[in-house]
Amino acid sequence: MVDRRMGRRALASKRGGLNDSGATAIEYAVLAALIAVVIYGAVAALGIKVLGLYTSVINVIP
Repeated sequence: MVDRRMGRRALASKRGGLNDSGATAIEYAVLAALIAVVIYGAVAALGIKVLGLYTSVINVIP
């Protein structure tokens, strides 16, 4: 009877906690997406510089 009156959080804390694995998975997905954006930006910026380097080398070679 007491369990019916208790809220979900109170009942879950009494039983040993809530399952937060879904929230953790979302946090990791957001972190991975941010890392991917940073890597993409770095590769794009370095790609332009490398292209310029190759172009200058090609122009020097007869």
